[in-house]
Amino acid sequence: MGAGQSKERLVLLDGMRGIAAFAVIVDHVPSEPLRQLLSGRYLAVDFFFVLSGLVLAMAYSDMVKDRAGVARFFKLRIIRLYPLYLLGLMIGMAVTLAFALRGWGEVEPGSFVPSAISGVLFLPSPSTLGAVPPNDALFPFDGPAWSLFFELVANAAWAIGALLVGARLRLGFLAICAVWVGVSVFHADLLGAGWLWSDFDVGLSRVLFSFFCGVAIHDLLAWRRIGKVPVLLPLALFLFILAFPAPDAYRRGFDVFATLVLIPVTVYLAAQASIWRVADGACRWLGQVSYGVYILHVPLFMGAGVVLAKLGTGQTFNVVFMAVFAALVTHAATVFYEVPLQRWLKKTFVGSRDSALRQHVQRP
Repeated sequence: MGAGQSKERLVLLDGMRGIAAFAVIVDHVPSEPLRQLLSGRYLAVDFFFVLSGLVLAMAYSDMVKDRAGVARFFKLRIIRLYPLYLLGLMIGMAVTLAFALRGWGEVEPGSFVPSAISGVLFLPSPSTLGAVPPNDALFPFDGPAWSLFFELVANAAWAIGALLVGARLRLGFLAICAVWVGVSVFHADLLGAGWLWSDFDVGLSRVLFSFFCGVAIHDLLAWRRIGKVPVLLPLALFLFILAFPAPDAYRRGFDVFATLVLIPVTVYLAAQASIWRVADGACRWLGQVSYGVYILHVPLFMGAGVVLAKLGTGQTFNVVFMAVFAALVTHAATVFYEVPLQRWLKKTFVGSRDSALRQHVQRP
């Protein structure tokens, strides 16, 4: 018997978010076969954005109907994202300095402090002041943070826009963003771009389209559902998106199609699917650690990769170790650091009016 999805928790989408987070780390583990197997792994980020739009619209649509609610929403978003982001930033800075002291990497002394200050402020590093190569990275100490920055931009656009425009204008904006995605992707090698200043437009177009698409899915679900969806249907479609080996000549075309059509359809179906009770706990855990795995894995792997290289361990061991290492560290950080800190920050700066739903709104 399946445990149906509910407004309080989209359990299947929790599990899919966790799968997506582990797919993203494939870019940073020493395994070319895995990269070939998951050739569309970077599209997981677009899935994150769509899911975020859906979940935030579910949780906060009523809140952002007045200025006080918008301000409260911004506080909650910062409280949700900042603790683990700050931990990743601190780890990345510490590893970068350790590498520099041992002569293992390049650090420009005059750029480290400005990059660190902008990082603490949750802002991109100045374009010519990257602390570590490549020097035009938006967030040189923790690369995946580029998507968090762009998501906050999308969150602001949605919350402020909710005060000023209706659903029809949002749909018009969504159509413009869809065209923008199609145009900007051909300025980059892949749709997976967005983490460098040189492909800033690609990242911004990805998040604006996908996030507002998630909001539109929320509106669509409120208007019409198609009934109970077999769990294997959205799961199979999701794995197809991540693994389809599109030929190089058609890769960008497939990426655009996946972003504009396949991913939104997958999220729409998954929001109406049932998950087997036996998998309920695993899906919830995957959802819980997904954000931490995503935002912590790069700085963690920076240090772990050097240690493993010096130990001379094999590729298979390294891949398994890094995945398990990321999961365990993230779980511990979530339970003993993130959740208690968020609880204190909400009580101190927001108040205690949030429902259980808002306690669990997560950025993949």
